[in-house]
Amino acid sequence: MAETVAIQEMVELYENGMTLQEVGDRYGISRQRVQQKFKEAGLAHIKRPPKYTLIDKARLENLYAGERLAIAKIGEAFGVKSHLIHQALEFHKIPKRSSIKSDGKYVDQLRKLKIGERMEIVCDAKKPYVMLHKSAKCTGVKISLKKIESGKFQVTRIT
Repeated sequence: MAETVAIQEMVELYENGMTLQEVGDRYGISRQRVQQKFKEAGLAHIKRPPKYTLIDKARLENLYAGERLAIAKIGEAFGVKSHLIHQALEFHKIPKRSSIKSDGKYVDQLRKLKIGERMEIVCDAKKPYVMLHKSAKCTGVKISLKKIESGKFQVTRIT
């Protein structure tokens, strides 16, 4: 009975991203012995999901869209290589972020806003609503806009 529970725990660890070696180390046995135990239990063909599917979507989205970290830095935060971060972004359908140079003119101002806080922004862009919303999207926040006068807006942070 205890052997069955241990094997189930090993399988769970393996399916959640641990390597056979890491599972073996946790139980004080070799990688080969873990494989033997899986075979003995009739679980020789256990498929582990790809590593990129195990990356937490919310945290990834925050680091990528909210904090705008470089892919290499995000990889370091998760302890994986950058190509897995690219695969995770695609898997979780996280849209590519736009360049701060084109859409982020107001990013620094919007980052300082706290939820529920208001600020006046003078926007000289051709399409000020679009520019402000794109800047907010770059920071990973949602905003509400109210036009005060030509080129002047009251911005309220929603999330």
